[in-house]
Amino acid sequence: MGRVTTSPIPQGYERGLVPALMLPLARELLSRVPVAPGARVLDAAAGTGALARLLPRARVVAADSWDDMVAFARGVVPSARWTLADVERLPFHDGAFDVALCQHGLPFAEDPARAVAELARVAPRVGVLLWTGLAESPGFRALDEAARKRLGQGLALRFDDALETEAGLRGLFEKAGMGVTVERLRREARFASGAAFAEAYVAGSSLSEAEAIDEAREGLLRDVDDALRPWTGPHGLAFPVEVHVAVGSRGAQL
Repeated sequence: MGRVTTSPIPQGYERGLVPALMLPLARELLSRVPVAPGARVLDAAAGTGALARLLPRARVVAADSWDDMVAFARGVVPSARWTLADVERLPFHDGAFDVALCQHGLPFAEDPARAVAELARVAPRVGVLLWTGLAESPGFRALDEAARKRLGQGLALRFDDALETEAGLRGLFEKAGMGVTVERLRREARFASGAAFAEAYVAGSSLSEAEAIDEAREGLLRDVDDALRPWTGPHGLAFPVEVHVAVGSRGAQL
């Protein structure tokens, strides 16, 4: 029997963010990194397995660095083999997989270059999808600003030129010895309202554990709702999100 999780964050993440954001973008990544039936696939920084659940015919190992996330995700995607592992220190031998995938994990890495090098070490093909930065997403920008104002902390995402620019991302793969193609995509995130988006993100992130969240929640939701009114209409909220998709290959033409 799996370990019982003690944090509500994984459940909040799965309920609020996976259907609206993570699954649609996982499909975008997989459309650019074909995975053959029976292929050995690593889903690194897997969260609750948005990628893993879309690969029922592959042999998927899903890895995340948080034990509560892994414990919860085992019940969500039981077809994958789940393990506790940091993308910057993968406990697998060289070439253990045919494909290594990572969705939105790099902005949380202390050393993104090391993370890409580890993915390239364990697989000859690597697919990565990540936000282009807060400036390109009015939704995340509004939430970051409201959280800083109300809680004294922003979103726990790390961005710099290596992650926000095509040239920087390309450099990470080339440093890891891979040829790479980088594509910039613009898609829409849809929620019932700005407040619903903020509530979903808070429930599925470390913001839910902020010391002042109970007192600040109402004001934070109101701030985000107000900031996102230009993207809110009769059918709810629809704000643009931009992502980079990087596909790397070693020893074969892209």
